[in-house]
Amino acid sequence: MKKIAITVPESAHWYAMLGRAEYIMRDSLPEDAAHYLVRLFFRQDYEGIVIFDGQNAFFSDDSNISETAKLQRLGDKCLLLCGFFPEFSQMYGVELQDWLDIGASSYHQLSTLVDEDEETVYQFLSENFSSVVELLAQMQQVSSQSKAKFRESKHVIERRDGFNLNSITGLQKPGYRQLN
Repeated sequence: MKKIAITVPESAHWYAMLGRAEYIMRDSLPEDAAHYLVRLFFRQDYEGIVIFDGQNAFFSDDSNISETAKLQRLGDKCLLLCGFFPEFSQMYGVELQDWLDIGASSYHQLSTLVDEDEETVYQFLSENFSSVVELLAQMQQVSSQSKAKFRESKHVIERRDGFNLNSITGLQKPGYRQLN
């Protein structure tokens, strides 16, 4: 498995999003499962996991990849597809429920092939695949709401010639205005 350097601010963002989704759903992931998901998000960003590039994106015939890596890749892609992009599930001519079953099954098979430390994470993901998918969907909703609130915030400013922020800060700063 490749090692990816993760900085605290980057990981804090993902943990915060996960924590917020857990709070809203009144559910909590085991710590090792939360760590796995954060690493998955980083791997997706770092390696650019392709989800929607034809069926080969899911079912790679690359003989250089181990069976465990193929199962992990398949489970991860199903998790990302079902959690963040459920509307695209039929792009492959497969129902969403089938993707849920494929993802859970791949994590289950993977849990039987890895060492004991990793087994618990994959077993949890297998047994709770639908719940984790719902958590990812909640993360996406929280993210969308956060972006909308940020845009609506009275403290967001935009550069404009000749305007001051007196109404917000009490200071005269020409060149900025409040976004509405």
